[in-house]
Amino acid sequence: MYNVSQAFKDTIKQSGRTIKAKVQINNNTYYEDNIVDLAYEDTSNPDSAFEIGTNAAATLNIFLVNVNEVFETATIKPYLGLDMAGTIEYVPLGVFYVDKVTWNKNIAKLTCYDGMVKLEQQYISGLTYPATLTDVVNEICTKTGIQFVGTLPNYTISKLEGYTFREVIGYVASLCGGFAKFNRDGKLEIRSYASTVSETITGDNYIDFNKTKDNLFRIDKVTAIIGDTTLSKGTISAGGSEVVFENPWVTDQILTDIYNKLNGFSYYPAKLKWQGNPAIECGDKVEITTTDNQTFYIPVMRHFLKYSGGLTSEIETIGETENKNAFNTAGTISQKIERVVHEQVLINQALINKADIEDLNAVNARIDNLKVDTAMINDLAVTNAKIANASIDNAKIASLAVGTANIQDSAITNAKIANASIDNAKIASLAVGTANIQDSAITNAKIANAMQV
Repeated sequence: MYNVSQAFKDTIKQSGRTIKAKVQINNNTYYEDNIVDLAYEDTSNPDSAFEIGTNAAATLNIFLVNVNEVFETATIKPYLGLDMAGTIEYVPLGVFYVDKVTWNKNIAKLTCYDGMVKLEQQYISGLTYPATLTDVVNEICTKTGIQFVGTLPNYTISKLEGYTFREVIGYVASLCGGFAKFNRDGKLEIRSYASTVSETITGDNYIDFNKTKDNLFRIDKVTAIIGDTTLSKGTISAGGSEVVFENPWVTDQILTDIYNKLNGFSYYPAKLKWQGNPAIECGDKVEITTTDNQTFYIPVMRHFLKYSGGLTSEIETIGETENKNAFNTAGTISQKIERVVHEQVLINQALINKADIEDLNAVNARIDNLKVDTAMINDLAVTNAKIANASIDNAKIASLAVGTANIQDSAITNAKIANASIDNAKIASLAVGTANIQDSAITNAKIANAMQV
């Protein structure tokens, strides 16, 4: 639960409370007059079965009126507050990044996601392995510009290739027996479900409460898939369930640690609609006392907040009660196939925006546009060449067809010309073996010896 004052905790459950809202966009802050509607949703368990190693993004949909901002590149920080006798205490909902903007006249709808969007990049590690979990997470933070808070087990792991940052963070979270989330301050955390109650909700606070399963969900067994190997801890007894997950880093000792953390964890899957508290977070434990005086303890796995002047909320806890609950950090089989295909594409076709290469040996290269300052080429075969300026020391040309030639100075040792049409010729010395001249107009002629045939 986000850290709020006791006065906030007491006042938020009162029927006559006054809810406030604000949103920071870049360096500007907007309040209720500009906020038409706000919907926030976060989840630690996006599937219908209990999972570990999840890394779901929180979402924000907000409608703003008369706000003139460049939303596409904006950082969005929404807050919900409580007015306590003129003093407003605000609770941050997180740090979000705009994915989509739609306009209806002067109302902008922003669809936003939290920092998980920064982790959707290919993970190429430069660490020396074996490395620790902390080393891996710190490298990801450096590469993506995010911050991590908390401590991690001192496990030593091998190098992973062909995964995204987000998938690797999921593996880290499952080794901890928990889930990955960006907290309300926009920093990455690995969390586990709380063992102590953070909020008590009674019939005076909720609108509707229903158990979605009649049976208690309880973890008796944990199974890890490591490539072609399967490791298990625990035994399923009556009413118990097995949690199955995949993680290439799991060892027998690590799985024992995970099992000791999850063994016996139990709750009733349920849905709750109530007046809401923005300080509640996924992973919190909530106590619910129904109108018929039944008490249930549920972990918060989905948290939805809706603000439109007032505030309502939904909390959901899921968990199939069958004997096996499967989770795969890498995704479904189709996603695995997509990763293999993607890896082959990266190998067969490299998409490079900028490359600084000292030595390059290429057998075949096709380049659409090439700008070269200096080129040294031994053999060059060119089909068509357009050259603005050419400075050539020696040229050996077998056949030359020239449309138009403008030559200022020409020194030619031997020239064989079949037909020459010359308008003006200035010749200092001329030695002609045989000359056939049809028409000759000579102004001045100096002839030393003339032989008439």
